[in-house]
Amino acid sequence: MMLLHEAQKVVSWVPDSLADRCYHCQALFSLVLRRHHCRRCGNVFCDTCSSSRMPLVSAGFFTPVRVCDKCCEAAKKTHRRMYNERRRLSQSVTSAAMSHGVVDTMASSSHHDLHSLLPLSPMDESESSYAASPAAALALTTMIDVIPGEVVMYRGPNVHLRIPNGCEYAGTVYISNYRLVFSQTTAPCLSTSEACARTHSRHATVTLQADHVTAAPRYHAIPLRTIERVKRQELADSDTGMLQNFDTSHILCGVLLRSQGVLTVFCKDLRRIQLVFLGLVQQQSFSHFDRCDRELKGRGGPVHFAKVHQETFPHALWDGWAVYDPVAEFNRLGVGATTKWRITDINQSYLFCPTYSASIAVPAAVSDQVLATAGQKQCAEDILLIQAIAATNPSSSTMVIVDARPWRNAMAQKTVGMAGYELTSHYEVKSTPTPDNTEASSTSFDLPLHGSHAVDPPTLHDKTVMIGPTTCRLVFMGIENIHVMRKSFQKLTELSLSPDPLHDPPEFGLAKSIDRCFGRNVLAQTKWMDHLSRILHASVEIVRLVKTDTASVLVHCSDGWDRTSQLTGLAELMLDPYYRTLRGFALLVEKDWCSFGYKFCERTGHTADPSSQEISVVFVQWMDCVWQLCRQFPCSFEFNTRYLILILDHLYSCRFGTSNNISIIIY
Repeated sequence: MMLLHEAQKVVSWVPDSLADRCYHCQALFSLVLRRHHCRRCGNVFCDTCSSSRMPLVSAGFFTPVRVCDKCCEAAKKTHRRMYNERRRLSQSVTSAAMSHGVVDTMASSSHHDLHSLLPLSPMDESESSYAASPAAALALTTMIDVIPGEVVMYRGPNVHLRIPNGCEYAGTVYISNYRLVFSQTTAPCLSTSEACARTHSRHATVTLQADHVTAAPRYHAIPLRTIERVKRQELADSDTGMLQNFDTSHILCGVLLRSQGVLTVFCKDLRRIQLVFLGLVQQQSFSHFDRCDRELKGRGGPVHFAKVHQETFPHALWDGWAVYDPVAEFNRLGVGATTKWRITDINQSYLFCPTYSASIAVPAAVSDQVLATAGQKQCAEDILLIQAIAATNPSSSTMVIVDARPWRNAMAQKTVGMAGYELTSHYEVKSTPTPDNTEASSTSFDLPLHGSHAVDPPTLHDKTVMIGPTTCRLVFMGIENIHVMRKSFQKLTELSLSPDPLHDPPEFGLAKSIDRCFGRNVLAQTKWMDHLSRILHASVEIVRLVKTDTASVLVHCSDGWDRTSQLTGLAELMLDPYYRTLRGFALLVEKDWCSFGYKFCERTGHTADPSSQEISVVFVQWMDCVWQLCRQFPCSFEFNTRYLILILDHLYSCRFGTSNNISIIIY
């Protein structure tokens, strides 16, 4: 009778359609507090009591589904008990192997212990349980060097790295305050999708050994600031349908686990990798998956690594922080040996122009008072500056103003008073019309100062003006703005990371794959090569004006730190062989980019807003132009492609600091 009386106190079952309260907390359901079914016990719960998700392999749910918190905790305990049993079994196998000296031989091959090299954070329960496994013993023999100031915040064992060529590498993931490091512990193997594709494609005769010719690097390191975004996925291998009628002996190195978590890492430098956490349920890798996702999205914390970086370079050929001395560089160019130019310190405290260098070379006839007035707004002193610059040239009185923008863009900005041509109404302007079959952004450079002439393609507007004794020409180069360049680079990125439908082997490369599968028209649609051609063509024209016509050239654009630095940097690279040396090229980057206010931080997306419209690839585009010159004239450069890649790597890494101008670094 007692048992019957207690049974009457149990909540009686009601149909789901009539359930108006949460089975656990007894809260009333409403439009705000919705009800959900637990896929494990079948009861109805509110949002708060059913926030957990997990795969139910026994019920046929391989992807994570909603379950109540009680069922989730019970399932975790069950799987933890199963995992501990497997761990004890593996420990017994390891003990037997150690008695035969297998592990001792493996450990003796390492000269250092991992903990002596990496300051690790305390391990949680799942990490400590993994520490006794054979995989952990192998991981501890791997040496990973850290740089001064780098601290490891997370270590994730038993993770697979999936790279675009279809191979997977088992190993350990380390996340520090500077970078993401994957340390390989096993030989590469094909992923599930790649193995199935190789089996069913016409390249099925290629064996797995063909993919092992190119060994993966021992470390796969990506600076955290290079990461653009991280995509999180929880899925099962069987959801793809690849497991049906397929020999699974080669899948994932012989380990087939249904539930897995995938973190896809998208980088700003076109790299894309996947970190695969196998057995979210079977191996209890929930905590590692969530922790790795959280650390990657945190990007190493609020403090940039450059502020805690303590690395020194005692054997360096020169001090990189002092590679550019404005006064010494101006003297090398002959400014100090002439009486027509002088070096002013009007910007010593960066109050005159925060984005300019502290020392500026100006014509000797221009006083600091005139500079201060001209720096405030466009005024009549601008004409005096143009005349003074032209007067310093003993070979010619011609002044060519090179505007990097398209003609239509410049005229549109002039309409709203942003172009800097407010005084052109005082000039006698001659305009060359653009042919109908030519774009408005194209320009012609071979235009005489007077008289009629024939326009050579491509054509662009050239205006000739007389300013006192100076003949002033205004030339538009037709280079698009940062937004057009950003869209072009995005299309190029999508093309370079698109999968190959014919499954060509790696030796075909991207260029041959594009020619074979898509044709050159797909690459042409990105217009990336067109933009490079226009920039190089404009730079060559500046070189011709200076070298052949001995004219004075004034280069500018809408802001003065994007397209202007591109054109002046390439022109100086062609004119002065010193800039084609190792030290000279570093000085050129410091002079024309860093000291003149190129916004590295905003352009590379290191700000808080990843979708900012200020992000662009102007500097990367300039480096591509330099690479084009290196390929055409390899014997004219002291450096090669590795030097350019090193600079671009640290453009995104923020290892040494990436700011918008010099004044921010100093102050």
